[in-house]
Amino acid sequence: MKLYIKNAYVQQKPGFIVCNALGEKKYSIFIEHSVLGMKLDLFNSDGKRVSKIRQHGFSFNKTYNITAEEKKIKLILKVCENNISAFIKGYPAVIIGDILKKEFSVQDEEKSIIMTHKYNFKNYYELDILQENFELFSVCISLCIETLLFFDEKKPQKNKDFFVEYILNNKKKLGLIPKTFSENIKKLKNKD
Repeated sequence: MKLYIKNAYVQQKPGFIVCNALGEKKYSIFIEHSVLGMKLDLFNSDGKRVSKIRQHGFSFNKTYNITAEEKKIKLILKVCENNISAFIKGYPAVIIGDILKKEFSVQDEEKSIIMTHKYNFKNYYELDILQENFELFSVCISLCIETLLFFDEKKPQKNKDFFVEYILNNKKKLGLIPKTFSENIKKLKNKD
């Protein structure tokens, strides 16, 4: 099953929309900022909240507490020497690939691929979910990684945390990083 994550304004707030292969909206994601970090709430097409993500972070890592269906997991993203590593607690799965480029896969303990995430060159990201019972789990993991640079243009240069500084300073080494959320929102506003 293929799903597509697009940056959008959702009811006048920044967020994401997840569509199916036919372009029909499957999930709407609201994003709010709090003192401790970021809140993401996922709603299905009927308007029912189906998942919540709470992000908080320090200089060298960010933690996402995810509640999706019956599962409660924690995703920890840590800055390493030349990349970012990800750890999932609460379910035996691992993330492999290049998190900074947002090209990665999630594998279960038997090394079967649950889903892959890649940039589609059309201003959205494509999820290929190979195990359908992990749909919401996969969407939540992808959204956490989608928000890595969410604050990059909202903070003055001297106030950016180490995590954002690391990513922005390593763009040359890591190759092209797709446009940031706020740049995409500016384009949407200009089209209206």
